Amino acid sequence: GKTVLVTGAGGSIGSELCRQILACRPRRLILAEQSEFALYAIEDELNATARDLGLAGILLVPVLANVADRSTCDRLMRRWQPDTVF
Repeated sequence: GKTVLVTGAGGSIGSELCRQILACRPRRLILAEQSEFALYAIEDELNATARDLGLAGILLVPVLANVADRSTCDRLMRRWQPDTVF
């Protein structure tokens, strides 16, 4: 029931974190990634997984962003107020 933010969500470690976090049923899973294709791919995979497992109540939020930019991080934190950040 929490809001979780994963940076690098489309990478090998980030995508595996997203898969495991999805199984824990967060309220929102914010997917931050700087590669548009990687972001699309992990969002598509997680939506299919959520649909297959009947996890319709989880909001997946793809965000194309470079978290090395301080103002981007500040904006993400203010807007989504994540409980946990990976």
